[in-house]
Amino acid sequence: MKQSIVKELIWMCIIIACIPLLIAFMMVQSNIIFIIALITTLPFFLFSFWMITYVRKRMITPLSILAAEAQKISQGNLSHRISYKKEDEFGRFITAFDQMRNTLYLQEQQQQTFENERKHFIDSISHDLKTPITSISAYIEALQDGIAESLEEEQRYLQVIQKKVHVLNDLSNQLILSYETPETVHLETQSINCYEWAVDWLDNILVECQTMDIHPQLENHIDRKDASSISIDVYQLDRALQNILNNAYRHMRDFLSIKISVDTVYFKIQIVNDGANLNKTHINRIFERFYTQEKHNADGHLGLGLYITATLIQAMDGEITAALEGDQIHFDIAFPIGRV
Repeated sequence: MKQSIVKELIWMCIIIACIPLLIAFMMVQSNIIFIIALITTLPFFLFSFWMITYVRKRMITPLSILAAEAQKISQGNLSHRISYKKEDEFGRFITAFDQMRNTLYLQEQQQQTFENERKHFIDSISHDLKTPITSISAYIEALQDGIAESLEEEQRYLQVIQKKVHVLNDLSNQLILSYETPETVHLETQSINCYEWAVDWLDNILVECQTMDIHPQLENHIDRKDASSISIDVYQLDRALQNILNNAYRHMRDFLSIKISVDTVYFKIQIVNDGANLNKTHINRIFERFYTQEKHNADGHLGLGLYITATLIQAMDGEITAALEGDQIHFDIAFPIGRV
């Protein structure tokens, strides 16, 4: 039950008003001066002591607590919780004050996290931009100085330059979506037949793998006559899946499997590859922004790829999960289906 200082003060005033009546009554009933003096002075003495104690305990103490906590906050200490147990007007005010402190503390923590991410981001992008640019500059100087001894060697130099330009382009694409959320991503969705999309996508993957001498297991379990459809942005979905595949190409040793299927509710894509060098306790962190177990490198791995993948898939009302089984990492993607 909430206490009220106002109510307590009202009762004090009532008591004060009753004291003169009590004194007058006693004076009528007694002729003894000592008793009259005692009855007259003692209640006022006790009441004064009570009032001083009350004001100190119920008003001065909480105000002192607030003053001390405000001083801590002014010094930048927002982590200390304000403790006050009474539920009177001061208690409710202190509770509101503590909620404000806690809100500021959480905002400070979020800002600190953001600053740490920003610093990591700047460090990463500075290094990963510098490395391919330095390499491009070196090969261009070599071509200008005529170091290449044959046309074939010049072509190799140009191929390296082109590869580094692709790295820079990938970095640029990652930066565009680095702070997007599923709610802010711009999509141009359309209804796509699941079977037709699966056939086209798997054909593209097969060609891509052949150029890298990779032999994937590609399985399309959707019947040609199936009328299931999904509402997706084709370009953004391809981009999201490519981020997973790029990781698979980079880490796999012998095994890459892609399976596509539908049930009564979902269109499903499963991508599995071996060679995963990841702690099981970190599996749920791989979709975090900037999370990577790799050090700075020349290939532009900022730890943004899977974050962007999850962002794009969720923006299209899809779901993505990851799991580890030995050295194999499984990505399961699902989109709600419709019928065309």
